[in-house]
Amino acid sequence: MRRAAIVLSIFGLLTVAGCSGSVNGQISSKSAQKPVPAATVQVGDQKVVTDTSGRFTIGKVGTGGRAVTVTADGFGPYTSRLTVQRGTNTLNVVLEDGTLRLLLKENAEVREPIKKAKVTIGGERVSGAQGARIEAANVPVGEQQVVVTCPGHAVAKQMITVAPGTNKATITLDLTPEETYMRYYAGYRFRRYHDSYSMMHPEVQKHYPYKKYVSQEKGSVVLSIKLFGTKMLAKWKPPYSKTTFHNVAAIDRAVKQESGYGTSTDNYTQHWVPIKGRWYIVFDWRD
Repeated sequence: MRRAAIVLSIFGLLTVAGCSGSVNGQISSKSAQKPVPAATVQVGDQKVVTDTSGRFTIGKVGTGGRAVTVTADGFGPYTSRLTVQRGTNTLNVVLEDGTLRLLLKENAEVREPIKKAKVTIGGERVSGAQGARIEAANVPVGEQQVVVTCPGHAVAKQMITVAPGTNKATITLDLTPEETYMRYYAGYRFRRYHDSYSMMHPEVQKHYPYKKYVSQEKGSVVLSIKLFGTKMLAKWKPPYSKTTFHNVAAIDRAVKQESGYGTSTDNYTQHWVPIKGRWYIVFDWRD
């Protein structure tokens, strides 16, 4: 009896050993095409963490269909089933992170192409960011802050929820008061009067018709302009208006121009008022 029991135990151990296999493989990133370290791999009820090369090995997994789950910070979860056979089983998984396609768009009455911008996503700078269309790969899944800095524009910050796969977002860039002024200046200097008139505050346009504006500007030639500085005013009420404006940009500038009376320079402060992120000039329409 004792001998029979020993034989039965040995047979049982061999049976158990013969009904399991090992699972090994590598976890990598889809967009970056690089190994993913510290990913958690679970096959059945056994769980391991990948090494620095994204590799893992799980021994003695019961044969048959087993649930597979792979998770890693910054990636979407991966789930599947694996039919485990005796011996060695291979499991290579590609995790999908995020790809973010950004469109940079100006919020301005007169728009110009965006040629250069610095973009960071989650604090990481996007290399090679040029122009208005930017694509960033290997972006961690989840909430990410996108920060865009561009010459002549206010810094834009936007939270974007990045999902696994391709994501698209539009970032709106507001002009600075100084950049708006230079486009306004270019409008009347180069006789693009519709451009410069569009940057006048609605209250000015209400009292100062377009034809009057054009007739006054046609009589002079603008030679140059200099900007000396900008002061932000919490509120400002001009003497010729009943309206009190808020968050006003007071720009000190000098414009040199030539007319039938010779060359002259007007040097005074002009005031710009924001409406939905755009700046509009306010001046005495009775002049």
